[in-house]
Amino acid sequence: MSYHYIHEVIDEEDILYKHKKLLEEFYSTDDGKASQKETEEMLKEILLQERKEKELKYEEDIITFPSPFEHDPYAVEYKNKYTTKIETLEKRLLDWETGYKVFNVINMEAGLGKSLNTNRIIKEHVNEFLPDRLPRKFLIVKKFNKDIEETVNYIQKSPNEDMILGITSENWSCYWSKRLDELEEKRVLVISHKRYMDLCLNDEFRNAFTRGRHTLIIDEKLNFPVYSFTANTYKKVQQHIPPELDAEFLRVSTPFLETIKNSKLSFDINVCVPVEEIKVNTEEISAFRSLIQNNKFSINNIMEIENYIDTLYTLVDKNNTVIYHADRLCTYDSRIKLWGLKNNIILDASADIDYTYKLNKNVKLKKQSGIVKHNNSTAYRVNFNSGKQSINKNKENFFKSISSLITRNKQNEDKVLIVCLKSHIYELQTALEREGMLSIGLGDDYKNEKVAINWFGNLIGKNNYKDFSQCWIIGTPNIPIEAHLINYLQNSISGAKIEGPVHIKKGRFKEDKYKLLQVSHLACEIYQSIKRIQRNIMPNAKYYIVNSDEEVFQLATNKMKNLKIGKIVELGIQKDDKRKKTKENKVLNLVNYIKNLTPGVYPKKQVREVLNLSSNNFSRYLNPEIIEIKELIDSGKLIIEKQKLIIK
Repeated sequence: MSYHYIHEVIDEEDILYKHKKLLEEFYSTDDGKASQKETEEMLKEILLQERKEKELKYEEDIITFPSPFEHDPYAVEYKNKYTTKIETLEKRLLDWETGYKVFNVINMEAGLGKSLNTNRIIKEHVNEFLPDRLPRKFLIVKKFNKDIEETVNYIQKSPNEDMILGITSENWSCYWSKRLDELEEKRVLVISHKRYMDLCLNDEFRNAFTRGRHTLIIDEKLNFPVYSFTANTYKKVQQHIPPELDAEFLRVSTPFLETIKNSKLSFDINVCVPVEEIKVNTEEISAFRSLIQNNKFSINNIMEIENYIDTLYTLVDKNNTVIYHADRLCTYDSRIKLWGLKNNIILDASADIDYTYKLNKNVKLKKQSGIVKHNNSTAYRVNFNSGKQSINKNKENFFKSISSLITRNKQNEDKVLIVCLKSHIYELQTALEREGMLSIGLGDDYKNEKVAINWFGNLIGKNNYKDFSQCWIIGTPNIPIEAHLINYLQNSISGAKIEGPVHIKKGRFKEDKYKLLQVSHLACEIYQSIKRIQRNIMPNAKYYIVNSDEEVFQLATNKMKNLKIGKIVELGIQKDDKRKKTKENKVLNLVNYIKNLTPGVYPKKQVREVLNLSSNNFSRYLNPEIIEIKELIDSGKLIIEKQKLIIK
């Protein structure tokens, strides 16, 4: 590995001129008796000495950067198992090429410093000159603006700091968007994930960022936007619409509301289905947008309305697949996808357990085995369904029980990170305070407290908790189930489709390729969260993961070499017997009603209305896996079809 600065060339003619003038001055005095030949010989000797001194200084300066492994504890502990990974990363950044369409994904385990080493390698490269290595220009894509600032500040500690530029919303709108030609001059550009995706929609801007640039580094997985529409979305935005535009707002929204209504009548809660073309006059949407623009100074939350209109456009674009599930329309913008340079690298510690990376043959996982030994660490699964709905059903008991469990397992010297859903942070804080934990750091306001609460989506890349000894995962970061199908389309090769209804059983897709998306999403989120603590060469930690799914737990923890698995912990919360009894009564009423029907065909809607059941509950009570319903089917009394019941 080489760590060289560019230095000025030794100018022998300049040295010769200066010393010749000095000699001429000396030999022109009375003491100067030497001949011309002696003058030339002395001049050569002076020149030779000057060159030696200059070269010595040059050699001293040339090794400006020490060996990156000299004081690296991972290199000391794991030797070439670690150093080989970093050296290979350097080659991928500085020597090798993927081609414009191919992306190499590097899953170097969390905590090894993949981002820091990437920054260091680039910093040294933009200041080195090697005859066998051509200079490269880089585009670095970071998850958050804070990451942009940290990267720029690190790389700027160099002689060529004017060659590095971080683009933020502030300096983009007021300066760089008007000076696109100057971007090419920068050796390193740093942008956010969001800007990378925005550049998919603007060829002029994207060309300015990529012109003359060689290597793209995307730090952490890109999560492409998912667009959703529900009746609640409509009602929420309607609050900001001026009364005089209410009729126009209803007109442009009605086709989407009708699509939800009709889909709800046709499909039950346990399927996701692609939606046929939504018939909309896009000129009406454009006209409504113009009305909004003309009244923008009198409208609050103008951006929320603009985003709503963007969603409508995206839903009607024939290039985008729309999925319906549970009163929601969901889609994506097919223009927003990976684009690359001559050399493309994605850094993602959890890539090897993330199924989305297996969907596109041009995304190639360069799998790396873990080296950090977790012999002194133990993971425990706390057996409880920690999804949002499950917690909310048992909210009071849950936070009381989990806070008590955390308190009992915390020793005086422990520092504890608790990861939950964002909507639960204050209820968790209150419950912990009742247990005597009065000093708690919340989110980004953490100030060296011994107990910290943070939430999914706000942890990746953070090192605030690197010396913590315990991590509790007390929520499950589920996303709407149909969004997984959208992710499947976004990350697959062009032309991928969702064929027919996709069936769901107990909150999971029945089809393996879709189920893997769900399970791997959760495992990745949990792995990234628990790896925020004990980021050292020999972790000594306890990880408590509140989750009822053994498959998710195993996928997340199997990534951690030699990790011990403790006994399953029961949280001890009793299920709501009253709710269970209510369901049993509703099922019994439905069964008795069906038994008393005369043979014939009955629309599901008619049966629901008679029994006063919602669409979701009706599907739940009519489940063929319920013993009483199964008996009716097996006896030949009942046949269940999409929109009707056939009674024999």
